[in-house]
Amino acid sequence: APELLERAADKVADAEHFDAIVADEGQDFRELWWLGLEKLYRASAKSRPMYVFYDPKQVIYQMQTTVPSGLSVPYPLSTNCRNTKLIAKYCAEVVEIPPRTRDEAPEGVAPRISEVKNQQELVRSVQNTVQEWCLRERGGLQLSQVAILTQSSHVRLPERIGNIPLVTDMGI
Repeated sequence: APELLERAADKVADAEHFDAIVADEGQDFRELWWLGLEKLYRASAKSRPMYVFYDPKQVIYQMQTTVPSGLSVPYPLSTNCRNTKLIAKYCAEVVEIPPRTRDEAPEGVAPRISEVKNQQELVRSVQNTVQEWCLRERGGLQLSQVAILTQSSHVRLPERIGNIPLVTDMGI
């Protein structure tokens, strides 16, 4: 993949390259990815700023993480700005840090963790939750407001839950 990125960067006109790069989830980048990203700078860029959002408590893909050399001193972002207070509190407990949220963050609903023993129980649990959230007479959420995340790419969910279609490829 890093080689493909470098080849793509070589094929794109310099005007389509960038003056600065922001990399999110930097803890999951492998060393060669940084070299590929470097190729995306515009040749005329006087400085080549790179901002890397990196959380060592969220390392997913590898044990040994790398970051590009020459980055400035880290600036810690210790306030959770993406979640409700109750989700932030739960996540902070999991990684053993104090929960910090904005005062104006919504309280939200406490996370509900479901443990299942097999594929059939998983599908049933997902069906119940999606129906609870999306059916008009229950939660009334829009389908675009719901995402189902699983621990394994081997999980096979049905194409529909009742009248609710499931999309498995979000193009991410």
